[in-house]
Amino acid sequence: MTRIRKAYTYQMLDDCQRKGPIYAPDTVSARSQLYSRLADCWSITFRGFLGLGISYAREPAWDVALPDRHPLASELSQHDLSVISHAYGGTGPKAGWRDHFFTAADDQQLCRLADAGLFERDPLLDGGIHPSGSAYFILTDLGRAVAAGEQSLYEFDVEIRHAERLKRKAAKRKAEAA
Repeated sequence: MTRIRKAYTYQMLDDCQRKGPIYAPDTVSARSQLYSRLADCWSITFRGFLGLGISYAREPAWDVALPDRHPLASELSQHDLSVISHAYGGTGPKAGWRDHFFTAADDQQLCRLADAGLFERDPLLDGGIHPSGSAYFILTDLGRAVAAGEQSLYEFDVEIRHAERLKRKAAKRKAEAA
């Protein structure tokens, strides 16, 4: 079953043209996201923002269908998934813009993921190794499928994951220091 990233457009009271899209799970989240964007550059209060008379509309034609999590993802470590997602360009709305990871040719993790069929060494380089001793590990179709299933539905999902990761790191450092 595919996941749907819902699209919304908005229109200012005195403007005859709809703008967007804003991707959000509901109208309230779309409004909040637009306020965040405008508050950054307009120095506007939330009350002032509500006074702009902005209307919102669902735009199913602009929805983005995302694949479900790949079954193989549950067998991989969080660090493996992080490497695969990084090679794919992250987990946010722009994920999928790249397909490679450049690192040492003998990197154990990337070699293991290549042996598992998630990456391949760049076939254009002699032996897959750059003259510097590094290598491009390129996602295979399987690797791209796993990475695509890790995409967040909405931008704020990425921000929440990042905040949780920072909390875990801080707790780990605190535990190590004790």
